[in-house]
Amino acid sequence: NALGSAGPREAAKACRPRYHVAATHDVYWARHPYRLRPGPGPGSTRFVALAKAALSTDKAKKWLHALDLEPIPYCPPASLTEADATASPFDEWIDLVVQDNKRRRDESSTLFVGGVPPYVTEDELKRRMPGAVDARTTSKGYAFVDFDSAAAAAAAKDTVLEFDGKKL
Repeated sequence: NALGSAGPREAAKACRPRYHVAATHDVYWARHPYRLRPGPGPGSTRFVALAKAALSTDKAKKWLHALDLEPIPYCPPASLTEADATASPFDEWIDLVVQDNKRRRDESSTLFVGGVPPYVTEDELKRRMPGAVDARTTSKGYAFVDFDSAAAAAAAKDTVLEFDGKKL
């Protein structure tokens, strides 16, 4: 798809690289820098796609690209974020998935709960969500809570869950 394979996409989101270099089919492409979600390290990433090696003077067939890299600890903090950075393509991908699944979520009897602390148990989630019949937590900080019906899930959707003063 236009946003690449899931594995490299997830690696790029997790690693927060300053530069993301990839291979493409016969075309060189440099994306405008994109913003990363808040976190340690750089605030933006530059993406460069290189073409298949070829003997060509056509810049669209470029397969060699020089980068002047400086280790992050030696960079001034202001240089780690591009002022003209655009939205992350990975966030765009998330938005597409959310839009694509909106209809199914509206009719679903399962709720997604994000930002779940690792110590929260499935039983505790069920107890705090009125009408919940099952809950599945993950090690990645989210959970799925099942209800008897879509109506019960919709009613519980506005339930404010709070753990250690943090609202989920």
